[in-house]
Amino acid sequence: MPEDDFEIRKVRLDDGPELIELSRITPMVGMIEVYIERSPDYFRFYNLHGIWAEEVPEEEVGGQRHDAWAAAVAEKEGRIIGVMASAHRRVMFQGKEIIIGYPLDARIHPDFQHRGIARKLGYKFIGLYPLVRVDCVLGYIIRGNTRAVTGFTSGAKELLATNHGGDFHMMQLSMYRPYRVSRRWSVERAGDADKAEIFELLREQYKDYNFAPIFDEERFDRMLAVSTGYGMSSFRVVRQGGRIVACAGFWDQREVRTIVVRKNSFAIRVGIFIARIIRLFLKSPSPPREGKPMYSLYIKHMAFRPGYEKAAKNIIKHVHTEARRSSDINFIWCALHDADPLRPLFKWMTKTTVKSGLYYSRWNTGWDAPAEEVQRQPAWADFSTV
Repeated sequence: MPEDDFEIRKVRLDDGPELIELSRITPMVGMIEVYIERSPDYFRFYNLHGIWAEEVPEEEVGGQRHDAWAAAVAEKEGRIIGVMASAHRRVMFQGKEIIIGYPLDARIHPDFQHRGIARKLGYKFIGLYPLVRVDCVLGYIIRGNTRAVTGFTSGAKELLATNHGGDFHMMQLSMYRPYRVSRRWSVERAGDADKAEIFELLREQYKDYNFAPIFDEERFDRMLAVSTGYGMSSFRVVRQGGRIVACAGFWDQREVRTIVVRKNSFAIRVGIFIARIIRLFLKSPSPPREGKPMYSLYIKHMAFRPGYEKAAKNIIKHVHTEARRSSDINFIWCALHDADPLRPLFKWMTKTTVKSGLYYSRWNTGWDAPAEEVQRQPAWADFSTV
């Protein structure tokens, strides 16, 4: 395809309907082939990451005072054939605030794939947003997706000095196993009065993580304005002597995106057959059916005080039991780094695990960190917004 056969431009908000359709026809392929349904508002998911870059005052762009997102589309004869989007967010790295950029979307229409459009979109994207200050570019790539790894590590060597920062373990808890919930650790929903204590506990938990989230009320409240699927009532807590000793936040994402099954592999179909038998004896959600949506809870934040690991694990079992009995949540999932001290909470739980590599590169501010340093420390990533 000749380079002048299509146009690359900044996204417009009236592009939403075409981008919703593009998401439907560019599924994620694995043991289950799924696409992300983002109607009726395609950009609501982007807005979880911050404000639209076009709305950032021009005098503030270089300073990057805001979490923001930016996007560009490839258009041919008035029809959108590709999109690329990136989020720019402030995080903590070794006690200092840095700005990371990571991809939100990289989709090409099936009729126009393997023609270099994604690469051209990437280069043009940089030119469309030249003033954005980013310390580090992150990419999360599922193991086995060699094409994506090659694209991130070799596709733009003159731009990216890519390092591997370890792997994340994306764990999906089976909804077809019951768990015994301990009465010793009473689990309750958090309220607005618990916000300060929960934030304090989360800051302590994540203080030594690379790319750790920043917990402040302004950012949290802004996210709630975009989606009510995650708030203080989404947190479950355990108290001891009136003090919160463990907490976990479970994000119900159905308001901003729904996972729709397009095709199940043979192995999954066998599992579905077994799940239907189990459902005769155990109240649980329907297994994934082709053409039907799936709803999930993502464990977004977790923390516990020293010595209260069992209290934190009891929260997970408690919410799992609630979700299984409600039959309207298909799975609970989270993603934890190789070195994450929270991983033992999921030991002995029935789950499927997929590894996803963390790749990172310095960008345009001079920031850098050696790979062995990043691999050694736990890293944090919110795969619910990837």
